Amino acid sequence: LLHAWLSYGAANNSKATPSASASAASNKNSQLFRHREFSFTIEPVPGNEIYIRYQSYNNAAQLREAIQKKRPHKIDIGAV
Repeated sequence: LLHAWLSYGAANNSKATPSASASAASNKNSQLFRHREFSFTIEPVPGNEIYIRYQSYNNAAQLREAIQKKRPHKIDIGAV
């Protein structure tokens, strides 16, 4: 759901859309997601924050993996 929202609606609202058009829209939405910047604030030791900037991901699975691995206590989402 978060991936669809950050990609400006990967799910197409029109039910009568041909599959080729839906595929092109999905590809465009994926390109938008790849260009979005994420930054994480982690705290490996209490009181010692590390700010990780300029992160981008190709898909939702990569973003989920990074969040699970780094366990940030703050996530900033940048513009496309």
